[in-house]
Amino acid sequence: MRLLFNKTLVFVVLCAVGAQSALAQGKCREGTPTPNWQGCTLMATFPVTIGDGWTITVSGTNTGTEVVQFSWYGRPMVDGGFQPWFYVESGPAVGFSAPGLGSWLSSGETVTTSLVAPAGCDQNGQVCLNAPDPDAPERQVKIEVGYQADTLEALDGLSLPTVTVTGPPVVKAVTSATYDVGVAPGELITLWGDNLSPATGGTTWVDGKLPAQVEGWRVMIGGTNIKEQALSLLYVSPTQINLQLPTEQDGLFGGVTAEFWIEGPDGVKSAEFPYQIQQVAPVFFTFPDGGVIVTHLDGANSSQGAPGEIVTLWATGLGESIPATSAGTPAPSAPPLAQIRETVDVTVDGLSAEVLFAGKAPGFAGLDQINVRLPYTTDGRKVLAISHQATTSRFYITVGGQ
Repeated sequence: MRLLFNKTLVFVVLCAVGAQSALAQGKCREGTPTPNWQGCTLMATFPVTIGDGWTITVSGTNTGTEVVQFSWYGRPMVDGGFQPWFYVESGPAVGFSAPGLGSWLSSGETVTTSLVAPAGCDQNGQVCLNAPDPDAPERQVKIEVGYQADTLEALDGLSLPTVTVTGPPVVKAVTSATYDVGVAPGELITLWGDNLSPATGGTTWVDGKLPAQVEGWRVMIGGTNIKEQALSLLYVSPTQINLQLPTEQDGLFGGVTAEFWIEGPDGVKSAEFPYQIQQVAPVFFTFPDGGVIVTHLDGANSSQGAPGEIVTLWATGLGESIPATSAGTPAPSAPPLAQIRETVDVTVDGLSAEVLFAGKAPGFAGLDQINVRLPYTTDGRKVLAISHQATTSRFYITVGGQ
């Protein structure tokens, strides 16, 4: 899926003959420098389009040899020009200044700051984006970014910062972790969308639990008769987030419509995305070709098994267990193991497989484990079905010798 808006403005590139010509045009003010404005500046400007909830990120590195001060500002465009703007210290702001303004950088040091464009001005005068039409969803803003120093020589050798503008998070779809439609309490699921997270990668356990936030970004669930809470995260990226739904023990039950949304720092929030929660939604984990993942007694994985062989199948969405488990916490690894509360049936080519164990995979969160003895049937690609509480899902397994 493509991002709604993610445009990187690299001023070094945009300046063509670039940083060196810009450096030669650095300028100094007359008089004694003040604490808020050093005597010489190297700044670049660029107009960008932003909207409420959009994030502006600026990163600068002191590639010179002397200490410099990092600065960046923005001002709204009005009637084809730029509306006057002032420092925050000088009174009511009609421009905005970013966190990190005034950071002193020694040679080789880097600073990265972000600012979320709000709807109108906040009460502290720290951020304000006026536009000719206050109800306009997007605005033209001029970003001014660069460095300040006491002398022009201190700016020598500096590379200009970069600016990235990213639209607000948008949730577009919810699926099970295997990309099937239908989700249930405690299930591993996937959210799809745009700008869902600034980070990319798998999460790690924190104090024995899956984290509920990454870099201040959270996935929330709520709705009528649903406890509002942050969800347990396994993987995050701008377009995909893998997570675990709350269990019944956490206050989520089937037969309700849940609202999903993203929350980030500085008031970033996506629109709510409604989705129906089922009692159970059993699915097997599969290889890309659609064959189920089969784990053999020797630990090897494949998508096939021999008649009469005992194998392990991996699933999610089987619902509640005894004893009950909570989302984001590993299932017990010692007796009593968490066994699925209701009967789970598995068939291969219409023939019943003997279910030896159906429960929460020990040491994992949201992962269901089913140990079965495969029935005796002819070799070939067969339909593997899992039935639980009158819900049946069908997949494929190859039956044959190992």
